[in-house]
Amino acid sequence: MDTRVEVKQRKQEDAELDITPMIDVVFLLLAFFVVVSKMDPKPAVDLPIARYGKPVNEKEAISLIVRSTGTLESPVIVYGRIQNNVELSLDPEEQNQQITDFVAEEFAKKPNLTGVIIKTESGVKYQNTNRVFSAIKKAFDEGGIEKPVLVAVEEPQ
Repeated sequence: MDTRVEVKQRKQEDAELDITPMIDVVFLLLAFFVVVSKMDPKPAVDLPIARYGKPVNEKEAISLIVRSTGTLESPVIVYGRIQNNVELSLDPEEQNQQITDFVAEEFAKKPNLTGVIIKTESGVKYQNTNRVFSAIKKAFDEGGIEKPVLVAVEEPQ
């Protein structure tokens, strides 16, 4: 009695996988995520809605962003466009000098800028916004700059 079992060898052609269904699933997943994703980025600062005025081109002005730290005396101010993310000192006097220096340097580099835009986050006290205005005014006075200072608000939809 012969107990050998005959094993058939598979041909190399039988080992190939059909990846067509996997490609279909990938495209379905891609389509799903494109449909359900939100493409609207969250704004950097929660601005109040505008009632009057006209739009200003932000790329032609210096942007100062005033954020609240929860204390009355020292907000955190991030200056420049959003990409810079430069945090200033928490000491109000040092902040004032840093703002003055920054504004003066920007106008020295680009004298054709149209002005300064201040974006103030909700919850920042008027006292702190006024302090930023004073620092900008000091830079204007020292440099002989006569440009407008604008407060940013969100356009109504």
